[in-house]
Amino acid sequence: FDDLMDHAEEIKSNSKDYILAQFKIFKEAFTGSPLPSEEDFISIYGKILTNSFSLRTDRLIRPEPFGTGVYLMPSIFDHSCTPNLTVVFRGRELVIMATKEVPDGRIQDVGKISYVNIMEDTFS
Repeated sequence: FDDLMDHAEEIKSNSKDYILAQFKIFKEAFTGSPLPSEEDFISIYGKILTNSFSLRTDRLIRPEPFGTGVYLMPSIFDHSCTPNLTVVFRGRELVIMATKEVPDGRIQDVGKISYVNIMEDTFS
């Protein structure tokens, strides 16, 4: 979890008021418990935001997600608008499948996923 990207600086520059309001709510909800610092909270928030996957059942029957999960292994893959890998759920298991030929090399360097559901319509 420590090695995941958090985009903390972007979050602080683009959403500082929002994230500080969330931190305040977090502190109020967990009074008396050991809490992360503001910096750690922003990092954790950023890691979840950046590296999470929408949990879904069957996209055709029920396309809306029912939750969000962070899976460490798939978080190593960078985004591409022309991905060569896709994320598939088999129950609770997240599986990465090739959709195109994947070039030789370290999988984290050559494997690319889409951050959006490539099965859904997109609008430009």
